[in-house]
Amino acid sequence: LPAFQKAQIICTYISHGTEVDTKKLIQKYTGKKTIVIPHIRKKTGKNRLILKELKSAHDLKPHHFGILSIHEKKTPFDAQKIECTLVPGIAFARNKHRIGHGHGFYDELLSKISGTKIGLAYACQIHDHIPEATHDVPMDVVITENGLIS
Repeated sequence: LPAFQKAQIICTYISHGTEVDTKKLIQKYTGKKTIVIPHIRKKTGKNRLILKELKSAHDLKPHHFGILSIHEKKTPFDAQKIECTLVPGIAFARNKHRIGHGHGFYDELLSKISGTKIGLAYACQIHDHIPEATHDVPMDVVITENGLIS
């Protein structure tokens, strides 16, 4: 996508379980673009996603839910600088809304990002309708192996 190609600062998830694999994409663009990944930070009563810049795959270690993350203490990356974000989901609707794992981490983070939001999904994850909440942030585009929903 042009939005991804033009972007110099990319936020992406580190794929886990059955999510669309992002590891090769991360390897390809580390050093060519600024790669930023979400990191779950424990806060009193509620977890939050903060962003950390990924310099090398060697920085990644298992964290909450077994998801790879950066453990070293770094100043969180400013979400407003993100030009393009790759977003996982359990299900996506044709109106580009998504269902995640139900913790609200991504919607809170996405509400702070003005850059292009791209949902990565398999075609079997696309539905005509899914439940929506007022805090849900829709994607700008969803990509599957069968094409784009834009």
